[in-house]
Amino acid sequence: GIMAGIGTVLADDPMLNVRIPGLKSPVRIICDSGLRIPMDSQIVKTAKEYRTIVAYAGEHSGEGCKEAEEKEEQLHAAGVETVSVPDADGRVDLRKLMEYLGKQGIDSVLLEGGGTLNDAALSAGIVNEICAFIAPKIFGGAAAPSPVGGLGVEAPKYAIELSDPKVTQLGRDLLIECEVR
Repeated sequence: GIMAGIGTVLADDPMLNVRIPGLKSPVRIICDSGLRIPMDSQIVKTAKEYRTIVAYAGEHSGEGCKEAEEKEEQLHAAGVETVSVPDADGRVDLRKLMEYLGKQGIDSVLLEGGGTLNDAALSAGIVNEICAFIAPKIFGGAAAPSPVGGLGVEAPKYAIELSDPKVTQLGRDLLIECEVR
């Protein structure tokens, strides 16, 4: 599978499919706590062509229940599968989502996330390996997005440890691969 967060979908409107003829596209998994995915997004419009799962954090009770049920019905009609896996904070519980995906026969997921989803995945302990691509470009700026969001760590001793780094040059870009300890 390939997983992205709703922020990436809203910002980039990606397809998350393989564009090389003859190769199979992965199952697309979107983490969208509040079912905000637009019905006119590339993900939804192509859900009958590529298997798509939207994980959300709703229980269909309380405020917004009717709207959530209607949105879920619209997504199902478009070919999108949905799964409710809420955590205690009203977000998608990534550990529960991984268990669900495993039961669906999906045993490997490429996280194509932004800083928020990357932070959540690392915090949940579901990341086994990190592959970071670095282009020879500096964007900078105080508001520039970070590959890992969240609060960060108080001191270096609390950082997530990576091991066995491997660096490969791909054209002008670098690929750094590490295992997560």
